[in-house]
Amino acid sequence: MKYIEEKFNKIGNDFIDKCKNNLLTKNDLKLLNLFFSETPTQDKLDKFLSTYDIEVVGGYKALMLSYFMKMHPELNFTNYETPRLKGLFNFYRFQNMKLISYFMKIGKILNENDVPMLVLKGFAMKCLRPNLSRAMSDIDILVPESKFLKAIEICKNLGYRFDIYVHSIDIHEPSSNAGIMDIHRYIDMKNKKERPLNKWLFKRASKSKYNGIDIYIPSNEDLLFLLLINLAINLQAKSSKASTLYVLFDCKYLLEQPEFNWNIVIQNIKLTKTHREIAFAIKFINSIVPNLIPSQLYNHPKLKKQVNNRCIHVIFLNYFLALQRITEKKKFRDVLNKQTKLKEYIKIKLYYKFCKFLLKKDISLIQFFIIKERESKRKLL
Repeated sequence: MKYIEEKFNKIGNDFIDKCKNNLLTKNDLKLLNLFFSETPTQDKLDKFLSTYDIEVVGGYKALMLSYFMKMHPELNFTNYETPRLKGLFNFYRFQNMKLISYFMKIGKILNENDVPMLVLKGFAMKCLRPNLSRAMSDIDILVPESKFLKAIEICKNLGYRFDIYVHSIDIHEPSSNAGIMDIHRYIDMKNKKERPLNKWLFKRASKSKYNGIDIYIPSNEDLLFLLLINLAINLQAKSSKASTLYVLFDCKYLLEQPEFNWNIVIQNIKLTKTHREIAFAIKFINSIVPNLIPSQLYNHPKLKKQVNNRCIHVIFLNYFLALQRITEKKKFRDVLNKQTKLKEYIKIKLYYKFCKFLLKKDISLIQFFIIKERESKRKLL
């Protein structure tokens, strides 16, 4: 079992390192270190600014520094950063006005046709913190599945173009590819276990208004869960690099809200069977900002069990793919007249067939096979 545990740790750490290298630069890590400092001081800020140029890193990431400036008025920025950060803050506020105007036009018709709208992702966080600008490429909402086709018909009648997916429609401006709104009938979690979550998201949501439009805002617990699952999907797809900074920022905000109920998050994980995905998202977050997610969630027994099972699969899959490559390379006709190689080929082929059988069976069989391989000191081919 010690061998298995060592493999778990190595696979997990390698995975996290690759994700961090892919998604975060050294400048990003410096910014996060400043942002999440328990006691931000003028000396820390001055040291940070001496190596950080907001015009080089780009507006999307530098916007987070404007949040920091707004949250810490007691700290002094230089004459170089101050006007630029204030301008950046206002730029994103005004840039979103066109997007929000589309939302209001569509949202008004959805309201009139009794189609409830649950706001998601960045727009949901903007509704919770209206005083902070938010960089948004589109607005995501969730509607009940029974109202999904009606929402499509409404957007069609308004003249918008859209791409239809199983779980959502992506609405575009009539004459361009610019995104306006994504209307979801369920949140895609890549495992076909997501749909039962819908009723709970609406049940726990709070009804609100945004510029006169009736909306539902998910509970803090549901927002955190959705934030984590979206991060897990992005880690797997190696996408949304810039948004990683805001995942951490949003996570901190949600966890600071009073009476945060971890049982709701755990209930969502069980309902959607996303133990493995959530665990890796938590491990990734805590590798950047230690203990941002309390250990009480990560150490949940079923969560840890699912992570271990995933690691067993990864170890075994590497072995399986190695055998597959060998059997594909060593064609039967090439070894037919060579007795020694023929024996080797048959042996490898039998191993491959056995592994293929195990992959369809229970995880305990795979674990047993790995341990036996280690005990017999066989080398992975």
